[in-house]
Amino acid sequence: MEILGNHNDKFHGIKFLHSAIEEMNEKAEVTLTDYLALRAFVLAERRETQDYIDAMDETYADLPDDLRSYIELLNDVAAQLSNPSRSNGNLKSIIYDARISSGNAMSHWFSVDR
Repeated sequence: MEILGNHNDKFHGIKFLHSAIEEMNEKAEVTLTDYLALRAFVLAERRETQDYIDAMDETYADLPDDLRSYIELLNDVAAQLSNPSRSNGNLKSIIYDARISSGNAMSHWFSVDR
């Protein structure tokens, strides 16, 4: 969560997660270790952001756009990674689905005026 914040109007967390997923998606073979590492990272980030939100006195709607976007991306990617049966357990397909989610978040982030 240390990477949360704006820099040149771009959200670091979304960019980092998308680039990690993109790099994994481009690998010829996705290993179980790759999948588990990405899943562990996403779940840890979700837990950390939830702890951060719980410590704040704001409602979800009052959170900064950056944080809400990152939470939504984490939730989408976690859903993709937590449902391997959708892709018949094919790790490459699971990562591809996560890449689509992160790519959509990136496109949305860059298309919205901040």
